Amino acid sequence: ITFEPVKISGSGTNPIQELGSVAQLRHIFKRRRIALVLSNTPKGNLYSALACLGCGLPFVPNVSGLGRVFIQRSAATLIAKVIYRLTFKHARHVFFQNLDDQALFVGAGLVHRDRSERIPGSGVDLLRFTPTPVPPRPTHAPVFLLVARLMWDKGVREYVEAAREVRKTCPEARFRLLGFLDVANPSAVPRSQVDDWVREGVVEYLEPTDDVRPFLAEADCV
Repeated sequence: ITFEPVKISGSGTNPIQELGSVAQLRHIFKRRRIALVLSNTPKGNLYSALACLGCGLPFVPNVSGLGRVFIQRSAATLIAKVIYRLTFKHARHVFFQNLDDQALFVGAGLVHRDRSERIPGSGVDLLRFTPTPVPPRPTHAPVFLLVARLMWDKGVREYVEAAREVRKTCPEARFRLLGFLDVANPSAVPRSQVDDWVREGVVEYLEPTDDVRPFLAEADCV
């Protein structure tokens, strides 16, 4: 498999730069004589679809999640829906990893029901990866661990609020955060906010660049 780098900004909204990404994809598809395009992630799906329509290629998007534009309603939400409606109706087929997402797209007229289906998601196979017994510890207080991109959309605020509530009745419970800070995303949790939580004593934080093995090994609930 040959890797082709394409410049796509995860949080970019500059129309010229975004159209440049679409043009780059279209150029690669034509130069490589691609027969069928399989895509995923919101921008990957939309930009690949636009590029395919520009050169008459069949494409099959994989909707693994709705993305930030559907969570934080704004003008970008309306624009995204218009592009979805214009592109996905030409898709050879559309895969969804979530029945609710499929129902939302079909109900909004963004995709034809007979051209869509749900496939197994990208989560953990619980039949293969079974929970291990909780390691013995001198106290009954559990250690919770949230491993995530530290963005508000990922439930970090709710995790911290839950930590405050649990620690009212179980002050020895420990809540840990593991994830990158200072990411280029409008929904990113500021480092100053995490520092405030750490000073408050409600959570413990470790960046993934450090040795995380002890941090992971002590967790009871991930």
